[in-house]
Amino acid sequence: MRLDKEFKQEVNQEFKEFDYVGRRTGIRIFIVVLILVVLGSIGGVTYKKWKVDQDRKIFKQSATYNEGVLDDLAKYKYEMITESDTVAQAAIADLVNSRFANYDESKIENKDLKMFLRDCRNGDYSVGGEK
Repeated sequence: MRLDKEFKQEVNQEFKEFDYVGRRTGIRIFIVVLILVVLGSIGGVTYKKWKVDQDRKIFKQSATYNEGVLDDLAKYKYEMITESDTVAQAAIADLVNSRFANYDESKIENKDLKMFLRDCRNGDYSVGGEK
């Protein structure tokens, strides 16, 4: 009988120790998995942002984008030529400056449009040969 009690106490003690070690190991595994998930999500967000930036650079180098920009610039030039009010011309020039602030004018092959963009950037509102 005494042997059974000692054996039972010894087995209970071993189970308690195993349970303690198991919980500690489980907590450590959970923390490692949690860290990996957080780092993976941060890496995923960073990759998506990098990918969007790369796609934007590729798009801005495309012929479609540049043709669209030149069409818009030609539209603003036409509006500037047909407008007689200097306040409206200044507003159009400000709009052109803000819309095309980061556009590389060396991509413009049309000399008239290139001069129009330069004139707007320099504050010259008399466009169309009426200088």
